[in-house]
Amino acid sequence: MDRVYAQIITAKNGAAIPVFTSNKAVHSKYDPQREGNTFAQSIKQPISFCIVIGLGGGYHVNSLLQNNPNCEFLIIEQNECDLALLRSIDMVQALEKHPQVHICTANEISHMLKECYIPARYGDLQIVTLATWAYECPEYTKQIQDTITDVLKEISADYSVQSHFGNIWQRNILSNLRLCEKITPFVPINEQVKGKKAIVIAAGPTLDAQIATLKQYRDNYYLLATDTAFDALMQQQIIPDVVVSIDGQMISHCHYMGSLAKQTLFVFDITANTAAVRHIYEQGCKLFFVTSGHPLVSYAEQVTGFKFMHIHAGSGTVTIAAADFAHQIGCTDISCIGADFSYPNGKPYCKGSYLDTLYSQNSSKIVTTEEQFIHLMYRTPLIDAKTRPGVKTTEVLDSYRKTFELWLQNSSHSPHPYTLCELKFSWERFKRQLTQDAQSNTLNFGLLPYIAYLRKTKRKDSNEQSFFELLKLAYSNAMRYTKLL
Repeated sequence: MDRVYAQIITAKNGAAIPVFTSNKAVHSKYDPQREGNTFAQSIKQPISFCIVIGLGGGYHVNSLLQNNPNCEFLIIEQNECDLALLRSIDMVQALEKHPQVHICTANEISHMLKECYIPARYGDLQIVTLATWAYECPEYTKQIQDTITDVLKEISADYSVQSHFGNIWQRNILSNLRLCEKITPFVPINEQVKGKKAIVIAAGPTLDAQIATLKQYRDNYYLLATDTAFDALMQQQIIPDVVVSIDGQMISHCHYMGSLAKQTLFVFDITANTAAVRHIYEQGCKLFFVTSGHPLVSYAEQVTGFKFMHIHAGSGTVTIAAADFAHQIGCTDISCIGADFSYPNGKPYCKGSYLDTLYSQNSSKIVTTEEQFIHLMYRTPLIDAKTRPGVKTTEVLDSYRKTFELWLQNSSHSPHPYTLCELKFSWERFKRQLTQDAQSNTLNFGLLPYIAYLRKTKRKDSNEQSFFELLKLAYSNAMRYTKLL
């Protein structure tokens, strides 16, 4: 392992400073504290989250911390051997004890950055590099910067989803939690699926070729349909045992406008569209709520003691959610059909999907149904499907495929079959605790997706307000909904 530092020496003013393996000092040999102050003053102020490449003796970090007492810092060094040497310096020891300072090695960047940096909480971040460190370690500096860039892309993608759906999710969760108290939870037990092959049905074009087989051997299968495939199956007189929905958008309500079946269990993520959920409830169908990890749902579990089934949905893919639900209720033989993640035969969906109805209703001589489907497929650039020669897909669909394959690899490590929670969800207990937290302005991480929405909203004042001002707005929104329900 290549070392960055060779030894620790003492500056003229008595401060301990590290020396590079090239025998050049990291900091001023006369007054490293003063040099640290100059470094801190050169950084654009104020900052709320800062990544510092190069710890050295920590004097520049300490100056940054003094100038930005509310800032969170992630400090990166190359390896653990160098960190062990730096820990002999009093300033480094003091920084390690500070709750707002996190020190890691290059190998830990991905984990630590995802753990520490919450865009909704901190807003934009700054990356600063200790100049002497970058000069002495140009290759390491580039590797670290590249890693940070890659991790921030992942965080940015997730944050983008939060900022887009944060408002919708919060509204749906509060409405669905209120309804959760009124329903009698039901989930299949092992005996109901024993001896049957579970088939997860997505709405890809290849589903059309499987309809005849599903009809012929229906009694041998335990069918779990995604919401997009549900109406297409019902039009073919195939009644699924389970339908899974995780989409919070209003369009998902369209999946349930056709005929319903009382024997079907409708599984909704607690963030799912509340209009669709209430329609199913009002029709007297069986309901079961699950969660794919929204922090507000975790908060509800914590304050009420009620536990939802936690399912994996990958990057928000209903096919994965349906497959994981099948796994958790005890299905051991699971197959999947219609999960194309591409456009085989130049088609985006199977026959009878909600888009057939929607596009037909909007069809005209100028804008035909076919043209609307073409616009859907070509809204983003098409690429070759790596696993299906001659078939086209998109980057988004291909990312869903990769996520699904990753779930398949990890499914053997999934939890044991779910045990139904004996408690009933208490809306009053949840509402009471939320009210108390709102009055004391307690930091509630469950509101962060909504705060992400506020930060990205077009209202100018949202980006200029502090985090705690945005937290008040998030509480205000939540309390408004709880009063209406």
